[in-house]
Amino acid sequence: MKKISIILILSNFAFSQDSSLIDSSINIIEDSKDIKNFNIEKSYNNFEWGYNYELFDIDTTLKNFSSDSTKISYDDYLGNDSKKFNYYFSKEKFWKVDIYYLSTLNLNDIDSLITKFYQIEKILFQKYGPPLRTSQNEIGSNREYNFSDFPKVNRIYYRSSWSLGNINIELVLDNITESSKTSKIFENFKKPISLYYYNLNYYDINSVNSDSTKLFEENLLDNY
Repeated sequence: MKKISIILILSNFAFSQDSSLIDSSINIIEDSKDIKNFNIEKSYNNFEWGYNYELFDIDTTLKNFSSDSTKISYDDYLGNDSKKFNYYFSKEKFWKVDIYYLSTLNLNDIDSLITKFYQIEKILFQKYGPPLRTSQNEIGSNREYNFSDFPKVNRIYYRSSWSLGNINIELVLDNITESSKTSKIFENFKKPISLYYYNLNYYDINSVNSDSTKLFEENLLDNY
């Protein structure tokens, strides 16, 4: 009986030690996740949200670099992917960055686009946790077009959204692909996968210039 009691005591001691180790590891994971979330809530790429346009220090020799008081744009690599980065400013305050995936995608290959979307989504999941909202739709050509000479198109729309404090993150795949490999009719609708980070606290809706252009009805047909 004494031996059994000793074994039980040792087992309970070992279990309590394991439990404390498990609890510690969980805390470490949660702490590290909080740190990552805190970083993106504070800044993107070391540029703090609300940062003044004039204080942005970006290499002007980057490919396709352009800059004005509303946007800074350039092409660069992140891993093996070529991307276009667009930093947006509202009343010269940094509030949004758009990232477009460029060279590694075949914009007329649905499977390639979806696979890439899931790869990016997985990275975001590992860093920020599961998305708050998701939407996935694939729409083929309507049957009215099946027996016509018009190009047959498919539309894919995938979207995953995260919300971290004042920061929203949006991963979007919105594209039209044509079934005919030689067709270029809808080329302007072929969009790369887009990733958005934004902080609406620094967006001033009154900073958008209103469009005062009026199209008079009598000239409508001349403009088509």
